[in-house]
Amino acid sequence: ETLPLLKRTRTESQNAICSISRELVWKVHFEQAQIEERAMEIVALGRHISTGKSLPACRNELSSVARKCYTQSLMTCPANLRWKVCIAGSRLEMAADQIDTAHLLLRQAKLEVPEKSKYHVFLECSRLEEFLGNIDAARKILWIARREIKNEWKLYLEAVLVEARAGNLVGAIYLADKALSMDSGSGRLWALLVQLVHRCEWKNRL
Repeated sequence: ETLPLLKRTRTESQNAICSISRELVWKVHFEQAQIEERAMEIVALGRHISTGKSLPACRNELSSVARKCYTQSLMTCPANLRWKVCIAGSRLEMAADQIDTAHLLLRQAKLEVPEKSKYHVFLECSRLEEFLGNIDAARKILWIARREIKNEWKLYLEAVLVEARAGNLVGAIYLADKALSMDSGSGRLWALLVQLVHRCEWKNRL
């Protein structure tokens, strides 16, 4: 399998880079990287099926173009937005089982992220640890994040989801209740709490 040529897409990306202001060039590279990543994923799946190689290994073999685009995006990106590119790159590397690189990119994102967006990086760090099976590390990251960043409901939502995915329904319900006692306006947390209580009741019937 070979990657799609994407000739017209790449041509239009170059045309855009030549036509728009320099402040937006990073965004074109960023969008192109995500296009290349989606194309890579299709081919990697086919290679995985046909050769028996692991899917992460196939992704790693086919990610060079996407990586180049992310690098170009990072090089042309305003300083206050570099963290977004680092996070996207870390997701690519995580999927390709390049864990050291994923950690490195998240550390860089944490150094550069503005205070108001810091919770995004905490979420990604927690998800990487959960992906690796380090549930306690994921919990600790979210606990630290909730201490540093007050009243960010998405951190509580992620903590609830971590517990639910780990099979700890009681802990998930406790965290959801705690979050809603501080901020009762999150519809997603209410919906999740209802689902968790229902699952817990159903489980107790069995």
